[in-house]
Amino acid sequence: MGVSKTLVTEDGFALPVYWAEPTDGDQVCGLVLLHEIFGVTEQMKSLADRLAMTGYRVLVPNLFARAGVDSALAYDAVDVARDTVASLDPVYTLQDLAAAVEAARSGGGVAAIGYCWGGGLAYRSACELPIDCAVSFYGTRLTSYLDKQPACPVQFHFGEDDAHISASDVEAVRAALPGHEFYVYAQAGHAFANDMRPSFNEPSRDLAEQRMFEFIADKLEQP
Repeated sequence: MGVSKTLVTEDGFALPVYWAEPTDGDQVCGLVLLHEIFGVTEQMKSLADRLAMTGYRVLVPNLFARAGVDSALAYDAVDVARDTVASLDPVYTLQDLAAAVEAARSGGGVAAIGYCWGGGLAYRSACELPIDCAVSFYGTRLTSYLDKQPACPVQFHFGEDDAHISASDVEAVRAALPGHEFYVYAQAGHAFANDMRPSFNEPSRDLAEQRMFEFIADKLEQP
């Protein structure tokens, strides 16, 4: 369903994106999906296609492209993934996010939805970019962004058994951001919403997505 396209960022970089449009072709609200530390995987593309079928324009920018990663990393390549993230300049990552947000806007509002590393970036987008709302699934590095306040509503989803995000980190984020939505899922770990990983928890994913759809439908201005 989706296709590969290229966006030009503020500094002239050619940013690859996976781009999925609704089949009816009407003007719609836009979603920017921000990937895990493994890049634009087949799971992220499948998710983009599924979300587009519900009536949204969906873009998945390859935020690893500036590090020379043209394709997704394997799920067991954790060290390579972490090194890739560490090599990126946050200034240029924000420019890539801005280009994707601008392209996703199609007469209506725009939401950023991020997973893992992308979950932290979804929050950063809410603080620094002109979006209407953000959704963070088990966002890592969230505590490093708490010096910034979001300019739009943010919804957070965490797994109770997440080995990568401590309960104290979740509480620190909750305490710093009163008035935003927080959900913690019992017996769910990190990446519980990824149906291509062993940690997938279908009931938690389904409930989280139901809440996400209700949230973005309420926050996005329809064209």
